[in-house]
Amino acid sequence: NEIIEGLRSVMYSAAATSIKPELSSVMVATDAGELVFAATDSLRLAEKRVKSKKTKDIGTVLIPFKNIADCIKILENYTGEMKMVVAPNQISFIAEGIFLTSRVINGIFPDYKQIIPKEFSSEIICLKEDILNALKIANVFSDSLRQVYLHADSSKKIFEIQTKNAAAGENTNRIDATITGEAVQLSFNYKFISDCFQSIASDSVSFATNGPHKPLIIRGVGDSSFRYLVMPISQVSQ
Repeated sequence: NEIIEGLRSVMYSAAATSIKPELSSVMVATDAGELVFAATDSLRLAEKRVKSKKTKDIGTVLIPFKNIADCIKILENYTGEMKMVVAPNQISFIAEGIFLTSRVINGIFPDYKQIIPKEFSSEIICLKEDILNALKIANVFSDSLRQVYLHADSSKKIFEIQTKNAAAGENTNRIDATITGEAVQLSFNYKFISDCFQSIASDSVSFATNGPHKPLIIRGVGDSSFRYLVMPISQVSQ
């Protein structure tokens, strides 16, 4: 159902620690007849929008990250209609034979919409299968920070994934891609890049950015329901 789809699509982006409770949560809200799910650990952010037949304004609700896995486990096999009811300090999921309640976090979720760019100086489009295969190989050669280096140049028509490790050596994978705009040369944490593909159903994916030190936006081509923002580790030297 749409509730499980939303929770599962973003939960991996929540912070694992509870130092900042609002970051160790999944935000649920309503907007224009859709349920909106989002999670961030301040280094990356995932947002999933799902259509809902009956949507009432619930404000903004923060479900603790540690409760999300249990919610999914209990609700994932239910295919009938499910109600989500918000009350002071708690949220309940109600269906035939199911009444599941979780406490909610009393906090303010970051206003993330203002940091997501609307225009980009560079975009790379490639097959999801190709980038996943390249990342799996790259991870074998990654360093202690699990850095992967993305290099794309429209003038040379190349898109490369590179990793370096003093013990294992270097590895470079070249991927067929459509590249527009300025050259891109950035590094990212392997896990932060690879996690999001479980939430993308499209065969092709888009990587868009505005250059060094700017976030990378990943989404499925032709799918506006999911977007993923990840911050680079550092600028890669030429």
